[in-house]
Amino acid sequence: MADARELLNAWGDALKAVRGAAAPATDPLEKAIRRQLDFDRALVTRAMAPLSVVLDALEGTAQAMRTQSDAFEAAAAAFKQSAELLDVQAALLEKAIEALRDPAEFLRSAGGLVER
Repeated sequence: MADARELLNAWGDALKAVRGAAAPATDPLEKAIRRQLDFDRALVTRAMAPLSVVLDALEGTAQAMRTQSDAFEAAAAAFKQSAELLDVQAALLEKAIEALRDPAEFLRSAGGLVER
């Protein structure tokens, strides 16, 4: 096994030597690639900014619509209560008219005012 370790160590040393020798040639290339990546990130960020604004506006619109929906539900409940109250009042008024009509008819017929 000592021979395998020596071979691996020798291989690692050879790779380090190649990296060291290639470093002056690859540094400008690495810097160019890094600058391109930075440019690409900035470009994507700027291109997506309007979409982000639109999504924020849509989110605000959805929240406003939810608030309006809640308000309409409350108004609908109030209108329902008002309709029920008006229905009760109309029924009471009809009963009052009926109650007043019977004695009036009685008085008319008793006084001879009703035509036969």
